[in-house]
Amino acid sequence: MKKQLLSLATGALLLFANNANAQYYALGIAGGNPKGLNAEGENPATATGGPLSNGWVSLWTGNGTAAATYTASTQLPFSFTFNGNAYTHFKASNSGSVTFDTASTVLPAYGNTTLPSAAVPDNSINVLGVKPSSWVSGTTTYNSSIITKTIGTSPNRQFWIQYNMFSEPNISTGWTYWAVVLEETSNKFYIVDMKTLCTSATGICGNNVKISAGMQINSTTAYNVAGSPNVGANNFQTNLFDASDNKYYEFFSGAQPAKDLSVFLVNNEALGLNKPTKIYGSLRNLGSETVTSLTINYQFETEAVVSANLTGLNIAASGGSYEFTHPTPLVSNADGSKMLKVWATNINGGADEVTSNDALTKYVIIAENLRKSLHEIFSSSTCGPCAPGNANYKSVVAARDKNLFTSIKYQQDFPGTGDPYSTTESVARRNYYAINSIPRMEVDGKWDQNASSFTNAIFNQFQAVPSEIEIDATYKVFGKTVTADIKLKSAVNITGDNNVLHVAIIEGKTTDNLKSNGEREFLHVMKKMVPSQNGTVLTGGLALGVEKSFTLAYEFPGNYRLAPNGQSPINLATEHSVEEFDDLEVIVFVQNKVTKNVIQSASAERTAYYAIGLGENENSVKAAVYPNPASTSFSIASPNAGRHGYVRVFDISGKEVVANQLVEFNNTQVDVANLEAGVYFVAITTDGQTSTQKLVIAK
Repeated sequence: MKKQLLSLATGALLLFANNANAQYYALGIAGGNPKGLNAEGENPATATGGPLSNGWVSLWTGNGTAAATYTASTQLPFSFTFNGNAYTHFKASNSGSVTFDTASTVLPAYGNTTLPSAAVPDNSINVLGVKPSSWVSGTTTYNSSIITKTIGTSPNRQFWIQYNMFSEPNISTGWTYWAVVLEETSNKFYIVDMKTLCTSATGICGNNVKISAGMQINSTTAYNVAGSPNVGANNFQTNLFDASDNKYYEFFSGAQPAKDLSVFLVNNEALGLNKPTKIYGSLRNLGSETVTSLTINYQFETEAVVSANLTGLNIAASGGSYEFTHPTPLVSNADGSKMLKVWATNINGGADEVTSNDALTKYVIIAENLRKSLHEIFSSSTCGPCAPGNANYKSVVAARDKNLFTSIKYQQDFPGTGDPYSTTESVARRNYYAINSIPRMEVDGKWDQNASSFTNAIFNQFQAVPSEIEIDATYKVFGKTVTADIKLKSAVNITGDNNVLHVAIIEGKTTDNLKSNGEREFLHVMKKMVPSQNGTVLTGGLALGVEKSFTLAYEFPGNYRLAPNGQSPINLATEHSVEEFDDLEVIVFVQNKVTKNVIQSASAERTAYYAIGLGENENSVKAAVYPNPASTSFSIASPNAGRHGYVRVFDISGKEVVANQLVEFNNTQVDVANLEAGVYFVAITTDGQTSTQKLVIAK
């Protein structure tokens, strides 16, 4: 007897029960991983014979010539109940079957077999259709692998069994990643559509995989995902290695209730001290009824429950979601970390039938620090829609207090040949957010839309949320070296190693990178992330009231080069694309690398700035330091003998170590005998023009 999954208009999924076995139903959820617990990259497997990263364990690896086979019987990290029976071991076939019947000799052949089938083992979870393959990059070969990892902490762990870099006949030479996930305590399991890319000799192609996804109790009873045996991947034309394009099928034991609402997200991270703040987040309808009315409730600490009725809704059954805003704002007169609980009741005038998944409880920060929202814009001079997107953004922030926000533009390597100022770091930042189209804008790592959709209301929404972190940052530029001094202080204890300090050196305005979209100037263009796009991990977090200090310096190497396009970017290790060093600025921000939430940002204050003008090889005062390196003194060489100017010397931190001194070029010696060995900067000023040159003092 075949049990098929009903496909609803929303794309959600329902499983019907068999009276002879435990009942099951499932929901298909697009976007992210189950419960967001696995936030790791999706490609921990390395080349053949190489080690896995981040604690993943390989059970099997092989290429496209491998015969169908099973892994060895493997112990689970926790006992798992499937169809009413508790299991402690499993084995997985390289044809896509994970079975708890470890003694079975039934081995599925490669292909998307229709379930149920006598050719599939009993008590199994299946992604049939995957097939081993290999992929060659340069001289390195990558094979398919079945890998596992336990993620989370007891008693709420997940055990991931991942089919890494497999293929499927319909996607040519592409690859597909799927996973079976077992969950501790709840005994739920998930099939996760992680990543698929269809490729051919001519590039990315338009064919999708055909997968038989579902569970089999025995050869006569199975529960199939709608569309089996031809389930397609959620995304198959974008090469993303994170969870943003994932879709997972969540299997529940029992009959689906009619009324079942769950709060799965509360967006508030911080609330203003003595400032009314509205509570907002998202609900998911897990029941079989479309929800048209409900009561949304919140409780702050032990205070009275605040409730509001919402009507006129249309939350689709079996997976539909709804973004709510509670009409009654919360006001707190005490700072610190406080508990907030949010849940829904009175669904369509009746009781929620599953109360265990109703509420979301989280700790929010109550702080009075002013937020400086971070606006990250992804753009290109070859992108037609980017011009109005940038114009709209400029119009929204034009009259705004510059103390309320920061801006960074990341020029990209597409469409077409892309922007000449695109770099590997700007592309990496795009990939971090899993962005596949521009114009695109991120506000504090949360609002993710076309920059043309940015409004004053959105600006206000994010800027109104206070931050638990205070950032005090200054910067100096000497020659081609930018040095930032940063102090962080938190109003609460922030634990763990997930928060990262980012430093972005931007150029206020560029003009050399114009291409085809009609823009003639480009503002806030990112030139370098320091030390890289990965930032500096705030190991151990930030303790309440304890100041952490950082000094980060970067010297732009080599000479200016205008790349022909974004497909052939400059080499950040040997050259740069700074048009004017005296137009550089520094943006500092702290971001949670897992949630992508930007906790706070700041524009560093310039404290010293002695930079060579347009083109570092253009010495406007026609003078040079010699000898260089120097030991006890140096002079200024110039073709204009007898000319006078002023010289100042600064150390790498920006401290003036030789005061403004009048010199005659080619004659006067500047005494540096009392300075320690190291790198210094000499600012030479004459006729109102200043040029800065690096001086090395060797003892």
